[in-house]
Amino acid sequence: MDEAASQKYIFEIFEIIKPLKPIVIYIDQPDVKESIDHVIDERGNDWLNAVIDYHTKQGYGKEKNLFGFEGYIQCLEDRKVRELKILQGLDIDYYTISQDMKAAEFSELFASVGWNCPAQEQMNLAIHNSTKSFVLRYKGKAVATINWLGDYGMHWFMKEFIVNQKFQGHMIGTLLYRFSENFIKSTLKENWKICINLRSSKGQEEFYHSLGFQTMSVNETGSGMEKMLG
Repeated sequence: MDEAASQKYIFEIFEIIKPLKPIVIYIDQPDVKESIDHVIDERGNDWLNAVIDYHTKQGYGKEKNLFGFEGYIQCLEDRKVRELKILQGLDIDYYTISQDMKAAEFSELFASVGWNCPAQEQMNLAIHNSTKSFVLRYKGKAVATINWLGDYGMHWFMKEFIVNQKFQGHMIGTLLYRFSENFIKSTLKENWKICINLRSSKGQEEFYHSLGFQTMSVNETGSGMEKMLG
């Protein structure tokens, strides 16, 4: 379909389901090619050749004269642009989960929960050097983030987990945590176990208990410790 036909079709579906007050969760991949490169490692060249043919040898691919791997990536990038444009035009609640947190968004989330913001250079470095950073946006505005350090072997440590106070109590934090935990699970090999560690903000312990975390006593593990420099 051309873009206008796609939009009309989706709008007709939306009008049918609108009374149910639906919420859309859109999984955004900022770098399509990088994402596909990872999938190739998992699924192999037979899968790759099949999806290249599927995308480049039918109507859209032929009309745009798209060929090979680069043509396949172009199809996916074009689809993402079309999807987001249609989504933004709907009168619907929608969230996007992505991995392209910006320092300005990070600062706004810090401020939204009353935390003092580090210098922007520090925040840029913190985002860049995190093993994984996930950001949840509501209609384009960042409302939650979770940042991880992990060794892809035995341990992951949750660095920051922030939900804008206006969005707390609406399952936003649970959604983002479950999404990131599923990523961690995807890195495990057969018979592996992995430990996730965090330090809860005071008063948030029950929230983490609801996610399956246990409070460890001093007798069990010794005291958690830290040292600030500056």
